Amino acid sequence: MFRPVLRCRWIVPWQLCEPTAPETGASLYLDGGEAQALNFRTVSPEGDRIHTFVSQYTAGIVGQQNFEHAWLEWFFRLHADLLAGSTGRWLDGWFALVQAVLSLSGIVLWWRGLRQWRRGFAYERRASWKRQVWDAHNLLGFAGSLFILLLSITGAYFSFPSTYRLVAARVTGTPAELPVLTVSAIAPDQWASLESLRAAAQQSIPDGEVTMINFPAKPDAPFSVRLKRSGDYHRIGYNYVVLESSTAVVLRIERFDQQPLGVQLMRLMTPLHYGTFGGTFTRILYVFVGFLPAILFGSGILMYWNRVLAKRWGSGANRHVSRTGVRDPRLATETDAERQPETVSTAGETVNN
Repeated sequence: MFRPVLRCRWIVPWQLCEPTAPETGASLYLDGGEAQALNFRTVSPEGDRIHTFVSQYTAGIVGQQNFEHAWLEWFFRLHADLLAGSTGRWLDGWFALVQAVLSLSGIVLWWRGLRQWRRGFAYERRASWKRQVWDAHNLLGFAGSLFILLLSITGAYFSFPSTYRLVAARVTGTPAELPVLTVSAIAPDQWASLESLRAAAQQSIPDGEVTMINFPAKPDAPFSVRLKRSGDYHRIGYNYVVLESSTAVVLRIERFDQQPLGVQLMRLMTPLHYGTFGGTFTRILYVFVGFLPAILFGSGILMYWNRVLAKRWGSGANRHVSRTGVRDPRLATETDAERQPETVSTAGETVNN
């Protein structure tokens, strides 16, 4: 197993990296392999997310990136909190829950009963564009409804984490979070070397691979080391070893499969939402799933236009004709030659063929 050279060299990149904001800590990612630099992630006092890349053989800094000024960070903030801080994240959570309800309602509307359920998979290629929009909405909605529901429920977790933990504890009857451990407050120059911390964690979970070392966020907080075991559906694993800061004594071993069900559910929220639980395949799949809500929204607007607005405005044109005897072309929605007969679906709704 590959083990990076960290013995007593950690203090150099730690001193040269950007200062860390209070109660945010820092993390050292060790999952890059022999040819890649170590990724040392910190948060500046201004809240900037900074990645510093450190040579695992010389401890020299080979590169640094401030994600606060990266164009991708703008999209992340838009997605996570609507560019509006905590208020935007609260609203984002409610939008996610509404989307979950819409996804469930779509499944209910799609269901046609035991005898007619196959009609939900029909797509009439020779029908009018209105019918094709209807069929496409049904098919895409059914195919993606469970994924959209999963993304919505896991997405709302980031807005309401304490509520989720409370619900998980109530539903499972088990704790949804582990007690916070504390140690004697010490200065960083009294910390144990990273090599001793890594070695202690590796010995505690021999079948795991060390992927991350989390630095204390407070003077009285311990170190934690993250490991990946065979069968973990996450790039850096779900297992942790909590260690005393100055001596590297093991305080707690957290094997994922031995944790309470509530804790397991909470730790699965991130990989389930990001799509990292199945490797490259699920990441690519999530790219396509991410477009589905917009496609369903657009097709839903078209269906509403065809079934409600067009008829309402069309009836307005007919009332104009009855009063004046002249058809106003501005109020007409379609010519008589373009009118299509209507059929009634098994759900009792009118569908334009």
